[in-house]
Amino acid sequence: MRARVCIISTVHPPSDLRIFGKQSVSLARAGFDVVLIAQHEKREIREGVRLEPLGRSRSRLSRILFLGWRTLFAGLRMRADVYHLHDPELLLMGLALRAIGKRVIYDAHEDLPEQILSKTWIPRSLRRIVSWLLKRWLRFALPRLSGVIAATDGVADALGLPIRPTVVKNYPVLDLIPPAAAQRDDQTARVIYLGQVSEDRGALEMIDAMRALADCRTELILMGSTSGSVASLLEGSRPDTAVTVIPWKPPREAYEVLARADIGLVCLHPLPRFQTALPVKLFEYMAAGIPVIASDFPLWREIVDGAACGLLVDPLDASAIAGAIRYLVDHPEERSRMGKNGRAAVEERCNWEHEAAKLLDLYFKIFGEARGRKRA
Repeated sequence: MRARVCIISTVHPPSDLRIFGKQSVSLARAGFDVVLIAQHEKREIREGVRLEPLGRSRSRLSRILFLGWRTLFAGLRMRADVYHLHDPELLLMGLALRAIGKRVIYDAHEDLPEQILSKTWIPRSLRRIVSWLLKRWLRFALPRLSGVIAATDGVADALGLPIRPTVVKNYPVLDLIPPAAAQRDDQTARVIYLGQVSEDRGALEMIDAMRALADCRTELILMGSTSGSVASLLEGSRPDTAVTVIPWKPPREAYEVLARADIGLVCLHPLPRFQTALPVKLFEYMAAGIPVIASDFPLWREIVDGAACGLLVDPLDASAIAGAIRYLVDHPEERSRMGKNGRAAVEERCNWEHEAAKLLDLYFKIFGEARGRKRA
């Protein structure tokens, strides 16, 4: 019988690209029997992965307090050989599974203790103590699991574990992203931003940059969910700023829009959690063969300058963002060269195919150690 892997998330949707499109599908293609438990409505099979419905939680509090335990019983019914957890609130469940002899992997997407410091739903006076407690909890719980995955080197460093986690970066699946169209009938330069549209991700500066480009034939496409304040501002700014807002779409549909873009923006604010992150949108732009305009963070400078695939700006300076857009619009040959460089970098090293090998190596190692213990 095939080894069964049960992947669980109570936070992320079942269509999450890292959890489903990359990890679950890669494990299924490698021969594992993969079950994904998430907040979903129906039982179905997609690309060789069985989706088990968990139902939806009405609030963050009910999800944290109750959904995890309901998930534990759902997971136990799967009788899996490995449980792969994606949310910190599932760690207690992970320890319970370990206590009955199950193999458990935890996947750390972000530096959570650092993130807590900017969570608006936690009173400001409590954030530092909550961050400290979470850091201590992670350092207690994670070494007791079978394996730990980190999405970036920065996340792995921040965990500070005795054994370094396996770093599996969130690079794009190259085959899903077609190169951007080389020729179009219209002359408007399309600038795109994929992801959550919020103030800390540069929404206001992007809008201000478009105001400064009123004399330049450009259009800004924002694809993703918007917060209430930003959504209101966008509604009022649309006529004079050439901004098009598109709701979040599944990856394949989003990439069809990306294929019609000319420039990709990733001008996140200089918050600690962003400066050590590897935003997948950066690599999706590169994979689409369009130049990037990115925040001038040391880690991102290493990537963008190393691949010669775009320009770096102060993300808090709308005029600098506008100037970078104008430069790329006015220099189509340079824009084309940067786009080709980005695509080449993704083809050579920054793609999911390389990262999938690391994921599978960890799984085979865990299964190998288990077989060794049984023989002993």
